[in-house]
Amino acid sequence: MRRVDRRFWVAAAVLAAAYTVAGFAWGKTAPLNDLYDVAGVGTFCAAILFIAVYTVQGLRGPAKWWRNDIGTSLVIANVGIAAITCPIAFAVIWNHGLINTQWWAWAEIGGTYTCGLAVLWLSWLWLRNRKSKGPV
Repeated sequence: MRRVDRRFWVAAAVLAAAYTVAGFAWGKTAPLNDLYDVAGVGTFCAAILFIAVYTVQGLRGPAKWWRNDIGTSLVIANVGIAAITCPIAFAVIWNHGLINTQWWAWAEIGGTYTCGLAVLWLSWLWLRNRKSKGPV
């Protein structure tokens, strides 16, 4: 794997600062609902795209995520992200942005639990691998 260099951290800091400044600078007339809609649909599509690309690479080459715990966990984490954002994306596209049925709300809640469990699983894998291999 490649090391994360200083440019990444500088870009992350600039984006975090821009995000913070935008939050304070935008007034009450800012199109925040539209930004949320785009973020919900975009995040859902990005999670599904990650799973699709990783799966296709596994089917066509050596990147078989289903054969190792880290790869499987990355896919499960993205399934959780997709599960959180799927009700939002579908509501934005087909229901004027409203989550107004019991099953739709239940899907939103279930996605949140799925994602939380996936992150806990990744944390457990990290601790297990670190303990078995010694200091990193």
